[in-house]
Amino acid sequence: MPIQSVYNPSQGELHAGPRNRLFLALRSGIESEVDWALPRLVLGSFDHGELFRLDGWHDSVNALLYYPLKWTEELEKESALYCLRHGLEDVDGKEELLGLVSDWNRDLELENRAINSLLTLRNASFSSANAKAICKASFLDLVARVFSLPVQFLLE
Repeated sequence: MPIQSVYNPSQGELHAGPRNRLFLALRSGIESEVDWALPRLVLGSFDHGELFRLDGWHDSVNALLYYPLKWTEELEKESALYCLRHGLEDVDGKEELLGLVSDWNRDLELENRAINSLLTLRNASFSSANAKAICKASFLDLVARVFSLPVQFLLE
């Protein structure tokens, strides 16, 4: 029996269909709703794997990939600045460019949403039907973009 917390979704919240509360909240883009839905999706995908069918919710994988893709865009920008500062890329006018760019500020809320989305996808992938839905071009593109970042940046 899974441990109950305030984030555990009810059986009704995991029902399949286009009017699912969790995915509607995730797609709304309203920060408080997204922050309400994502922890429930993480736990629901882990604790109720038999009910958690991504093909039951329209465009669920793309909804879950929204924040990881935005986070990857931020990582790509941060990595470009990292490369410039550490001399990993030869760019004309690098000194002037570095003087204009301030230190990178990470958006921790975006990072947490991306991590929760990726955890949901990981948990859901334990089911073969979900794994087929996840391993489409959009997810594989995300993985390729993350692992194309410089190794030194990823290690740091």
